Amino acid sequence: MLKDISVSKSGDLVITVGSNGSDINQLPLSKSGKSFVVATTNGFSNIATPEYGSIGVSINVTVPNQNYVAPVVEEKKQAVAK
Repeated sequence: MLKDISVSKSGDLVITVGSNGSDINQLPLSKSGKSFVVATTNGFSNIATPEYGSIGVSINVTVPNQNYVAPVVEEKKQAVAK
């Protein structure tokens, strides 16, 4: 969940997003299963800032799933007509 966007005194854009926790064993899996979702805005979120007005942000922070095994895809062979 997007919490805040601000601009620091040095001009950096600071984005604060709520996390799903710090225990990797408790994080939800991504749809593909390739990673764990640390934080997400669940698509585009809009927030108003004094510096830029309305800003749209989409963020996914993930950690690779070390146990992910890609599904085996059988190669389809097609006969070539001569």
